[in-house]
Amino acid sequence: MDEWGADVVVTASQKCLMNPPGLTMAAVSEKAMRVMQAAHGIPRYFFDFRRAKASLDKGETPFTPPVSLILGLREALP
Repeated sequence: MDEWGADVVVTASQKCLMNPPGLTMAAVSEKAMRVMQAAHGIPRYFFDFRRAKASLDKGETPFTPPVSLILGLREALP
């Protein structure tokens, strides 16, 4: 991300990992998080990084996690 200057990078579990679809992995830079925290009044139609970050800070997930897909991903990764 640093080398490319990317602030948000997103991929999915079925891309190159031979895992069933259903998981999304995202990396968000500090700069992008600051911009998202400051953006008030902008609708969130599907996913809200602010809500995900608030849950992450508490060691939780914002929604029920797909445990079987996470275990499959763990097996797929070296």
